Amino acid sequence: MPQPFVVPEGVVFLIEEDGVTIENLGDVVLHTDFGGRMLKRIVSTEGNIELHSGARAGSLEAAGDVRVDGDLQAEAVSSGGALRVGGSARVAQVRAAAVDVGGNFGGGNHQIGGNVTVARDLEASSLHAGGNVVVGSAAAVGNLHTGGNLEIGGNAELATLHISGSASFGGNVNAGTIRADVVEIGGGNVTARGIQGTTRVTVGAAKLTVDAILAPEVNLDARTSGRVTVVESNNEPGASAIKGGFRLVDYAEMFGSADSFLAERGLSALGAAPASATPVAPRHQPAEETMDPASIEAAEAAERTHEPGAAAAAEPAWEPAVAPPPEPVWEPAVSAPPEAAWEPAVSAPEPAWEPAVSAPEPQAEPEPAQQPAWEPIVVAAPEAAPEPAPEPRVEPVVIAIAAPEPVVEPMAAADPLSAAVEHPMHQQLASTVQRIADCYADTELPPAVDRLRTLVDSRAYPEVRAEITNIWSELLKYHQKKGIRIHHQVTTTFNSVNSLVKKM
Repeated sequence: MPQPFVVPEGVVFLIEEDGVTIENLGDVVLHTDFGGRMLKRIVSTEGNIELHSGARAGSLEAAGDVRVDGDLQAEAVSSGGALRVGGSARVAQVRAAAVDVGGNFGGGNHQIGGNVTVARDLEASSLHAGGNVVVGSAAAVGNLHTGGNLEIGGNAELATLHISGSASFGGNVNAGTIRADVVEIGGGNVTARGIQGTTRVTVGAAKLTVDAILAPEVNLDARTSGRVTVVESNNEPGASAIKGGFRLVDYAEMFGSADSFLAERGLSALGAAPASATPVAPRHQPAEETMDPASIEAAEAAERTHEPGAAAAAEPAWEPAVAPPPEPVWEPAVSAPPEAAWEPAVSAPEPAWEPAVSAPEPQAEPEPAQQPAWEPIVVAAPEAAPEPAPEPRVEPVVIAIAAPEPVVEPMAAADPLSAAVEHPMHQQLASTVQRIADCYADTELPPAVDRLRTLVDSRAYPEVRAEITNIWSELLKYHQKKGIRIHHQVTTTFNSVNSLVKKM
């Protein structure tokens, strides 16, 4: 028997060319799509809206839930309860207490008071959720803020994330800045301007291209690889295959202000107030200003190509990290002033050397050609005080003329240039170089590291300054030839050596 068509009192029911309008105080339940017409405006002032077929709508407004069995396409949904869609939904704007979509969920700007659950893909310009956000597959969101946890099972394309709870990613991630209480990255390729955890950041077998990771606790798996400029934590992150890994203090010492580095990425130092949530563009490729210590870039290029030319092409990028310091810093070991101090004894037989011989030296080496001139001096040695007055007046001149060779040769051995002076920072430099050598404790020590250690041990500071770039290039070529990665600790410590050398 056909169902009666009943329009209760107080209901507004309009069918127009541009769509259907229904307004009711109670529930609005539709089992038809009106022949494919658009639902221009459906309103339930105090109840729910139920659409038992797919719908194209202008706006859906309900004090309670909005439930759609099929797919939904709408301009706006406003619900005091939850928006529940059995199929996929594309809505330009959603205001609801919760969202549950059985397929894909796309749209513009959404304000959700509670949880958001999307079985497949999520796409939105911005999503602010008061609860958890769970995405079964991929997600592409401009600004994502949650009051709970975030879980993305597939790939993620994100600009800025601010997660009050934990954030976990199961696929590839391309993001601007990720901020959460706990960040967990299982695997895949992760490219981001910054990752900050209020409590902890944990990374598994993922390949990272990240400017900075900051958290009180950072845990990197042994299989974590890629490149991270700064890793700042209160613990030891653990051995991994990443390159970089500078502490903020090291970064500031070598490349300038750490504060501006963090601010540009929407990050804050540990213990500081959270940075502003200004959107930061995702990194589709590593930012140019990132990884000023391009030695790491050189190592990565060398490992990628295993060609001699690759390392050579990348070597100039290391110059910012090892640029020679101002020449006058340690010139006393190689400059002329010490020689000038001894010119009277070497260049001319002047009286400056009168007390230096004390007679026994000429006696030990009496040369026949000099004998006549030397004999009076033996008689008139400082010990022979009673000698006649004329003799002492001639003595200084005769000493200087008669014995230039015996005087010069002994003093050459005492020349300050023949024995390097130990710099006050020598012990710190030597221990830092030793840390590099210790990284090769279980394998062959690269010749470049051995040469660096030898130069430092011999106090050849000018040579260390002059050769630091070449030594690094030799080390890169050594690893390229062997086909092995440079441990990030070697790169970090080598930059510390460079920093110390610049101060000497």
